[in-house]
Amino acid sequence: MSYVDPSTGRTYPIAEARWCGEDGHYLNLAPAPGLGRGDIDTARHSVWRYARGLLVDSADAVSLGEGWTPLVTGEWGGSPVHYKLDFMMPTGSFKDRGMTVMVSYLRSRGIARVLEDSSGNAGASLSAYAAAAGLACRILVPETASYPKIAQIAACGADVVTIK
Repeated sequence: MSYVDPSTGRTYPIAEARWCGEDGHYLNLAPAPGLGRGDIDTARHSVWRYARGLLVDSADAVSLGEGWTPLVTGEWGGSPVHYKLDFMMPTGSFKDRGMTVMVSYLRSRGIARVLEDSSGNAGASLSAYAAAAGLACRILVPETASYPKIAQIAACGADVVTIK
């Protein structure tokens, strides 16, 4: 696994903490090795059942039990569908799936504080996972954000800063 600068193709080792290439261009992650059916840990009932494909040591996992939300059969416009009930995630948002991986990675790299701008779900999810990881967290929210969402972010201990 490595970082790759899409403008030049130059790669950088993943073990080297960096956020941009030599010329300041953003970086992507190079394609990961993938995940086969046999790589799934069926004994785990969270996103971390896919740990072998996440490239974050699952020993460092910051988990609130995300994932494993139910599927309910239904109908939409006359066609059969399956509804994924992601509102049943720990913070009520599908954002928890990615947040568990990101916060776990950041903590494993020694990061002690995080900052994000958000008008809702991402901020609520980050504040919850940061609290679980023991990270200081500041969320910048527009002053027009919904009060219940701001309260949810603050309830997790994040420093909430409203922006005009």
